[in-house]
Amino acid sequence: MIPISTNNQLSARPTANYIFIILNVVAYIIQHSSHFTDAQIRVYFLQPAYPQLFQFITYAFLHANLSHILGNMFFLFIFGNNVNDRLGNTGYALLYIAGAIFSGVGHMVSEGVGAPPVLGASGAVAAITGAYMVLYPKTTITVLNLFIIIMTFNIPAVWFIALKLIVIDNIITPNTGSGSNVAYGAHLAGYIFGFAVPFALLALKLLPHSHFDLWNLFKRWNKRQSYTNINNARPTYNHTYSDDGRTMVQSKVRDASPTPSNAPQERRNTSQIAALKSDIAEAFYANDLNKASEHYQVLLRIDDKAVLPQQQQLDISNTLMQQQSYAAAALAYEAYISQYNQYTFIEQVYLMLGLIYSRYLPEPTRAKELLILAHDKLTETKQKELCQAELHKLGHQF
Repeated sequence: MIPISTNNQLSARPTANYIFIILNVVAYIIQHSSHFTDAQIRVYFLQPAYPQLFQFITYAFLHANLSHILGNMFFLFIFGNNVNDRLGNTGYALLYIAGAIFSGVGHMVSEGVGAPPVLGASGAVAAITGAYMVLYPKTTITVLNLFIIIMTFNIPAVWFIALKLIVIDNIITPNTGSGSNVAYGAHLAGYIFGFAVPFALLALKLLPHSHFDLWNLFKRWNKRQSYTNINNARPTYNHTYSDDGRTMVQSKVRDASPTPSNAPQERRNTSQIAALKSDIAEAFYANDLNKASEHYQVLLRIDDKAVLPQQQQLDISNTLMQQQSYAAAALAYEAYISQYNQYTFIEQVYLMLGLIYSRYLPEPTRAKELLILAHDKLTETKQKELCQAELHKLGHQF
């Protein structure tokens, strides 16, 4: 299974990665030219029995044959471009060189001083690939399958790297007796280094966070676990309308255990709200509005005035309306109006919310108020006629 692309777009040119690819290619050409003997080149391999400091870098720019360098440079291109984009040229260069050094040390530790000399960029590439898993675990990798049936399929980056590249290729394969000339210890050391460094930088806030890096995914998982534990120990309420459709009431759906004295309600609610907002953002990232609206309705049970970023709030309001969840849609639109009343097309939100109150809940007084606001601003003929007709039903005289 060969990764051929990712769905992660670049924001800048990955200059450092291109330079490393060029340096490897140039070194390969020089290495295999007729001007140098094998003995002269082997000086720059990493020699576990008597290593020289420079060898911990030079070995990573040399390759045994054409397939060796093509494989390494292909993987470096697929994964290195995005890592370079995130870390910047300097940070990426440091990670690549340090990954090569750490991989060389890992090879010596795992194989011992009697191991044969080692060469190749595989350890450094493994470090970059491990970093990709931390920085972009939610991205999708397109994989070319060449086993039995030639086909392509998509797989989350974290699963492809963790299961295929690390577990299968570097833990299971060595035990089958194949690939005896492969430095598996160097590969594993590279993956460990590439995983640990950016994860630590994110945890220590030395590297700017992305909402979907592995550290934030871990934090959101932890918050969801805390939310689940708290939710199991307290009553859950559903917001509904009374029989006349005019008054918001709460219905208790589960009895509560006593609230722990060391967990104040306000602090627990803040933690739940943060976790739910993270879930909503993740659902938007996955383009799953139904899941986002589900999380938002849970959020409303804790805070019926919760407001999301502007476009998310509007999209969820519209989705709830389409799902005929009118009470939740009304709360969502009300929150939008309260927070984003300078929206260019706010009259359309007034119209939609006015129709909800007039036709489905009903709230005729609030409906009339909103429809009048909409009527004064609407410019599209059909929308204005719709607004006038609804106001007429409510007894408004023009």
